[in-house]
Amino acid sequence: MAYTVLKIRYNLDDEIPPIGQRWYSHFLQRHPTLETRFSRALDNFRAVAITPQLVRSWLNLFKMTLERYSITLYNVWNMDETDIAMGLIGRSKVVISRTTAERYMRQPGNRNWVSILETIGGTGRALAPFFIFQGVLSTI
Repeated sequence: MAYTVLKIRYNLDDEIPPIGQRWYSHFLQRHPTLETRFSRALDNFRAVAITPQLVRSWLNLFKMTLERYSITLYNVWNMDETDIAMGLIGRSKVVISRTTAERYMRQPGNRNWVSILETIGGTGRALAPFFIFQGVLSTI
């Protein structure tokens, strides 16, 4: 990609001499507002589905529901699902703006997954994690 950028930027038709192995280090030194971070995978449907306003609205509704029905933290549980995609590459290092907090790389959602459920209560109590693997339907 660096070669393509150079050709377009300088309108070059000739062969470009090879760039060094650590050309990106010099690039980052020239652009102190950029840095490298490891990206994290995020399914495309999740990337477009959530907004800060949506989260604020949900949290306000949750708080009002707890108050309305006198629900204590002892009876509040959060279950979080973490998925591990089988057969996908791991983390990738990307160059982003230093002010950018998000560093997700979108991926297709058609993979086999192992799900891990973590559960913690409003008072800090935690249950053991629960693992879910793809099953096989069998008849006896």
